[in-house]
Amino acid sequence: MHYLKIEKNGLLLGVMCILIITRLFGSYISAAGVVAAFVLFSAVLLFRRQPLALTRVDIAVVLVTLYELILPFTTVNPAPSHVYAMMGFYFFFSYFLFRLCLVTPVQFRTVLLCLSVVICFIAIVGIVSLVQFREQVSAAGFGSLYEFRYLLTPWGNPNNMWTTFLVAFTGIVLLAFFYCRGNKVAAGFLLLVFALLVWNGMASFSRTTYILLALVLAALSAAAAVNRYRRARLLLGTFILTAVAFCAANGPGDAAKTLRLHATASQQRSLDARCRDYSLAARSLEDNLLFGAGNGNYTLAINGGLYENDDLVYTNFASSGFVQLITEKGILGIAIWLFLFLAVLVSLLKLKAPDAYLVAGILVLLALKETTFAVFADFPNLQCLFVILIAGVLNMHAQGAGILMLSAKKLKYFYVVIAVLFIAYGAAFAVHDARNKKSDDLIAQVESGEMPASAYLALDSDQTSCLLNKAALQWERHLRTGEMSSCQEAVGLLRQAIARNPRDNMPRYNLALAYLHSGRTDEASGILHRLVQEYPDNSLFRIGLAKLLYRKGDIPGSTRQYACAILTNPGIMEDYDWRRLKNGNYQLYYYICNVVRDSLPYSTENPIQMAKNGKVLWELGDTAASASMLRKAVAALPNLGRAWYHLGIIADARQEYAQAKIYFKKALLFNPDDRFLQNYVSCQATAGANAEPAAERSYCRSRVRSYYLKFRTWYKAKPYRNQIYLKNIFDESIYPGCG
Repeated sequence: MHYLKIEKNGLLLGVMCILIITRLFGSYISAAGVVAAFVLFSAVLLFRRQPLALTRVDIAVVLVTLYELILPFTTVNPAPSHVYAMMGFYFFFSYFLFRLCLVTPVQFRTVLLCLSVVICFIAIVGIVSLVQFREQVSAAGFGSLYEFRYLLTPWGNPNNMWTTFLVAFTGIVLLAFFYCRGNKVAAGFLLLVFALLVWNGMASFSRTTYILLALVLAALSAAAAVNRYRRARLLLGTFILTAVAFCAANGPGDAAKTLRLHATASQQRSLDARCRDYSLAARSLEDNLLFGAGNGNYTLAINGGLYENDDLVYTNFASSGFVQLITEKGILGIAIWLFLFLAVLVSLLKLKAPDAYLVAGILVLLALKETTFAVFADFPNLQCLFVILIAGVLNMHAQGAGILMLSAKKLKYFYVVIAVLFIAYGAAFAVHDARNKKSDDLIAQVESGEMPASAYLALDSDQTSCLLNKAALQWERHLRTGEMSSCQEAVGLLRQAIARNPRDNMPRYNLALAYLHSGRTDEASGILHRLVQEYPDNSLFRIGLAKLLYRKGDIPGSTRQYACAILTNPGIMEDYDWRRLKNGNYQLYYYICNVVRDSLPYSTENPIQMAKNGKVLWELGDTAASASMLRKAVAALPNLGRAWYHLGIIADARQEYAQAKIYFKKALLFNPDDRFLQNYVSCQATAGANAEPAAERSYCRSRVRSYYLKFRTWYKAKPYRNQIYLKNIFDESIYPGCG
């Protein structure tokens, strides 16, 4: 019977490990994944005959899971909460599966070795990605990788996310090395994998990762100095040899630049951004102190202070795990998660064993890594890797009697409670998912013309995403038919959406445009003035206000707002509407250019602003000043792709085709799908002028694409294509003979 029990546990562990590996880098969790974890969890508890002594860690895991299940009822935006509730169950099931099945050294060693084999393959592919990336950067004419490290995406993962996984991989490999210390073949293989991971860590050129590597080096040095940990000397030697080999192969320049920490413009900008995000998180708690904004709502909670600025690119990732934790889960969530972390750490340290110290150290490294980039909360299988380390080591040292004993009978009651909760939440998740799928499929069919808009408008749903899509459809119908009833329907739907989610500013902006279109200028004025006052660095809001002021006859005020919008986002000058203004209403064009020229911050030391100035000066006809400003910008921050592009445009206009090709080749690194750049670079240096001209960029479409990602993140639904009601930068009435 004992033999069969071990085999059953081994089978369950194997299936769970396969489940983890197949979706290792996947964010969130699929319905199939969490159901599979529940089935495995059920197989463990339903056939268990022994009592279970719950430890502090077990109780902490239960509390964390229960809190995750409460958050959907306290959130400011419920759309993402169903997914995170399922992730909470997945975390719970995986923890207790490993806690109850990973009970013998043979099982633990086997799991660690199997994972190490997978990690070896992953690390090799990571190094291949680095080699390919180096070739691309070199082909573009750059001699350093450091400024472009964010373009390195091993396995399709952002660099900072990849390095968090490296922390987990390192913990698994080091622990496997500890448990396989009597097997020379396995130990040799694990040393090789460790070397590959160190190489990948150094190739990230991440300051935080380099700090973590320094801590690992210090820990290995301390362990090597103790006679009882002689095998630490092998790890220490491997680490040092790998670091030396990496510097020899790639040159020490990029590594040295990384270690300067705060010397380059990009390093300074990165640190400033993280400090800013901490202050934004504190501000976001004012309305949701106890429970936070809710799971999945970090970017929504700080959107006003961060992502309504044209200089900042929207991203789903938080700049810090602690910032994300406090923003989404509030003070109570911090207390519960901190209790879990401390319970694990104290339990490990109490064992006074080298493997326990190792896992505790890895957890500290994870905590340090999360201070600079948030990954852990959104990647359930990354969580499982740490669960394996924690549960395995605690089980290997027989955790003790625990603090709460569950008899076999009580364990069954425990299972029934968990099963009922899971089925209830799972049913809600399934219904929500089915509604979203139906809505997504229907809106896609409406976009393609397969279904009429009335089919979507007939949906009985008060979800924010559905309200916004219906409003966009009604607005489109109004523009097409002129029916004021459709405009009023759009206004009503926008008001409902704003009431449900006041943190999303786009419905407010669209409501103002709808008011403006229907002649309700006072109401539009109140909204647009507030938006510009709250978010002065958002060019879209300024354009809306400029349109309003022009309609009211305030030409100087409209001119100032258009000029501010251009200074914030010079890409407006590449739009067809800007070219049309120059030809159709030169007087207004001239006024705007004068205000822009007088307002330009020529003395700036900010490379982003320098690049903007260069673009504006080129459009204003000052080619020499534009080229000078752009060269200063790329000298300070070489990863400004559009600055390289504009330098190429200037060189081409001067008929300096060889130089233009050099600039365009650099710009191509940042936008490899740009056909104009591809064609120009492939031309002979003296024939660059024959390349097809670059297409004009649509400002409005670029803003729609930017909001599209926000919509997907916040509402977990597909947005209709016309989510921004601004169709052109200037009203038709601006042009002579129109209006």
